[in-house]
Amino acid sequence: MAKAVGVSADDESSADALASVQRAFEECRSLTISAEELDRSRSSAQAVIRSGSPVAEQAGIARLVFAADLLGGLVSELSDDPHEFRQLVSRLETDAGIPRLALGAAAVQAIALSRRHGLRLQLAVLTAFAGARTTSVWMLADGGEPEC
Repeated sequence: MAKAVGVSADDESSADALASVQRAFEECRSLTISAEELDRSRSSAQAVIRSGSPVAEQAGIARLVFAADLLGGLVSELSDDPHEFRQLVSRLETDAGIPRLALGAAAVQAIALSRRHGLRLQLAVLTAFAGARTTSVWMLADGGEPEC
């Protein structure tokens, strides 16, 4: 493998870590990720790499930031196919080494910060990260009985 001028071994390993996240997303049949979305998400992750964090932590944090940023922008598309969403979450955990809990928390936070996402999308995220087949919201009716 040719080494780019001015790129350290740590930079290369961080780039490899981001590549594993990108591959996991590219395997989703129903997703279309624009070059702009990839560049924006990659820039966020590379900012972590340049932050001066301990090198041992940089790659893991950068993968989490990259994946969470992509998820935040694609959650609407992903919610249309719960099975593929669950598969993506599993690939990100197994292939990219991102803990499901950390990624789920970051995804929920990204959705909560974006007012354009409604309850349907929040339930889709919960379904994907919990490994459930379906989720629903119940509330108590005036008489105290559960109502869907």
